Amino acid sequence: MRSTQKQWCPVCRFNQYPPHFHPEIAAPSYKTDADRGVTFLNFRERIAAETIVFIAVQPQILCRPRRLVVSPAKAAAFELLDVRIGIESHLGAWSCDGGVGCDAFPPIPKGREPIDNLAGLPAIMPGQNLLLMIKNATDRVETFRAIVYAEPIRMDHRGRRFDLVELHQAEQELGI
Repeated sequence: MRSTQKQWCPVCRFNQYPPHFHPEIAAPSYKTDADRGVTFLNFRERIAAETIVFIAVQPQILCRPRRLVVSPAKAAAFELLDVRIGIESHLGAWSCDGGVGCDAFPPIPKGREPIDNLAGLPAIMPGQNLLLMIKNATDRVETFRAIVYAEPIRMDHRGRRFDLVELHQAEQELGI
């Protein structure tokens, strides 16, 4: 049975006929940053000897890069020269003569916890490129493999980022 009386919805910020569906609340809500989940951005490219290339991925969701991991099998053969989101460079300085050795980005540092080595980078908008500028420092063709762990950023139906505090207040008000 539907009510003919509209009620203010703190989540939608509209007057709505109750009950109405909240797709963002129907999805699992995240109580802490650690529970938000992860998305993976995969990089793979065959790079000729002594060559510099841009390797790009284009995420289809809004996300924030957290951690770069380079395959340890061939990491010593490559150097990271630049990290770009769109056209903006996010490496302090680079030169074509040398960069950061890719063996500095292991899956898990020995005897340590994983490091969020890309923390602090801005969010990547859907359709925007994340580019790694990589140099093959060897005298033969090598395949570069890497993965970027990224944190998905949840949005409401109007394209606004969720404020977790606001979301939990709305859930409590609605009894969800």
